[in-house]
Order: sequence, then structure tokens, then C-alpha cells
Amino acid sequence: MTGIDRIAVLVAYIFLCAISVESKANYFTPCQASDPKLEECLKTTAQKVLPIFVNGIPDLNLEPFEEYKIEDVHEIQPSLQIHFTNITLFGSGNSKITGLKLDPIKKKITLNFSNLGIMKSNYKADGRLLVLPVKGDGKAIIKMDIDYDFKIYYDLVKGNDGKDHMKIVQHKANFSPNSMDFQMTNLFNGNKQLADVVVKFVNDSWRSIFPEIGTPVMIKVTERMIKQIGKFLNAFPASEILLP
Repeated sequence: MTGIDRIAVLVAYIFLCAISVESKANYFTPCQASDPKLEECLKTTAQKVLPIFVNGIPDLNLEPFEEYKIEDVHEIQPSLQIHFTNITLFGSGNSKITGLKLDPIKKKITLNFSNLGIMKSNYKADGRLLVLPVKGDGKAIIKMDIDYDFKIYYDLVKGNDGKDHMKIVQHKANFSPNSMDFQMTNLFNGNKQLADVVVKFVNDSWRSIFPEIGTPVMIKVTERMIKQIGKFLNAFPASEILLP
């Protein structure tokens, strides 16, 4: 490689880095740590970033999150076996950020948000839900209105740019359901009379049934959410997420 070629490569590299930095800066306007209304600034910024976040950011290796798949869920209990497969979630863009705090001293982020989402999957169930027998093998659609409370702990690690980046090292995820609506096909081999009784009972008793059906699904969902949030945080220098 000639000297001119080396210079050309160097100029191209600097140009690409400049484009990368500029494109990242366009994703959000960082808040000032000294802002007396810091929590409100962080919450507003996160809500503005959300549509970009859920649609995916290829430059940051963030896949789309408005429609996404999670691992199969197999819940086996003494009274009930239920399996959800080929699970797809919809509606991340419906999320509303209700609280966001960032403590750089404790290296802790507290995120609160609500989401009205839809889960579509195949299901297979056999056993009893509370007092009713349930048996079926078909399609399931579950609508869930959930409040989330994430506590995220991070360390600072050096990135390829030589700057400190956030890396999630621990998290605690809590979720609280506000409502759930179940629809299942092919219950009792298509016996509509029995199926209608079970579906009505499930929807009337959703709060009692949530631990058996909703909780195993939500654990998978929150794991996926944390992974996505971690990628986003790590893509920027910490000093560009919260200005000193």
C-alpha cells in the first residue's frame, strides 16, 4: 500500500467515524446531570426515543422490537400443564414511560413504564385452571396491560472509542397486571359450549390465573427487554447519555 493509499484509508475511516458519531447524536438529546428537573427530562427523552428504539437501529445492532419472538414457555404444575410455542409479541410502541431515574453514583437506573401488548402463539393445555378442567391444542391470543418496574445496575467499561460505556451487570424486573384478555381456539376438540364456559371463566378470573399463565410469559418478555435496553445503553459513551 502506497503512502497515498494509506492517507485515503485514514481519511475514509475518520469520515465514517464522524458520520457514526453524528448519527448516534441524532437519536436523542442528552439531559444535564445538574438539571433540577432531571427525572422529567429523562422521562421525556426516553418517550421520544421509544419509536426509534422499537423500530430497530441497525447501526447499533438493535433489532426491531415492535414485533418480536420469545422462547417457548413450558409451565408444568401438579394441576396443569400448559405449553406456549411459536410466541410473537406485538405492541412495544404502545409503552408509556411513567418514571425514569439515573444515579451515576450508585450506577443505577430505575425505569417505570406501562404497556398494552398482544401475545400470539400456539398452545397446548391439559389439567385444571383453578376449579375448571382445561384441555386444548390450538391458537392463543392474550392481550395484556402491564405495569413494569425495572431496577438496572451497571458498570462502566471502556469501549473501542476509549470512553466509558454502560454495561448492565444486574437487574430486578417486577411487573403488575392491570388487565388480561384470553382467546383460545380448539378447546375440548372444538366443543364451543365447553370452550365458551372456560374462556369466560378465564377472563372473569384473570387476576387469579395470571400467576399460572401470565407470569412465565412475562419473565421471558422482561429478559428480552433488558437485553435490548443493555444494547442501547452500551452503544453510547456514558457521558453522552447524561451530560456532567
